[in-house]
Amino acid sequence: EGNQGYFSDGIAEEILNVLAHVNGLHVASRTSSFQFRKSDLGAPAIAQKLGVHNILEGSVRKAGDTVRITAQLIDATTDQHLWSQTFDRPLSTANLFAIQDEIARTIVDHLTATIGATAAVTAPAARKADTDNLDAYDLYLRGRALFLARSTVRLAEAARVLEKALDKDPKFARAWETLAAVYAVSEGWGVKGKSDFPKAALDAAASALRLDPHLSLAYAARAEVQANHL
Repeated sequence: EGNQGYFSDGIAEEILNVLAHVNGLHVASRTSSFQFRKSDLGAPAIAQKLGVHNILEGSVRKAGDTVRITAQLIDATTDQHLWSQTFDRPLSTANLFAIQDEIARTIVDHLTATIGATAAVTAPAARKADTDNLDAYDLYLRGRALFLARSTVRLAEAARVLEKALDKDPKFARAWETLAAVYAVSEGWGVKGKSDFPKAALDAAASALRLDPHLSLAYAARAEVQANHL
């Protein structure tokens, strides 16, 4: 569906983040790779522009209570598929994270075999879904997409959506950190609605870090406020 782009972008970014943490694997950044989402260029041309040897592409489809994720790993030098698989699962955060991890592990296995046994590539560690509430996760992905595509109107909507996600799961750390980032830049974008955005940003960042002290965006939001207001 045309209004589900944020969901597929979010799943793609989750997979990218898993792969980016794999020791020995070099992954193009989100900003660089996502510009080719709707490109007519073929895999070899995209790979050349990104400076990579392989391209991961796919699709995400939601239908009622099920999700279908298709992933294809392409050798850009030959424009041939190294691997392709479709995952049909009941729609839940646990299943979404399991699929993301399985895709990442399979990619590492195939690339290691392609590069050779001497390659120092380690398999990614399995992750646990950081919320069991699917609605909260969906709202988080929507809010993050609005934050990344920021404008005055989108930031105001991002805050509303993320606040709603936290109403559904107050212990969702990544929703807190993204809300902190939204609050941290809202004043500069002329967003209305709160009398003290800097304090709201610091409070949201503190909530995020109490739940997960390893969230980099929460530290960045806090630094943004401290640099400009303290």
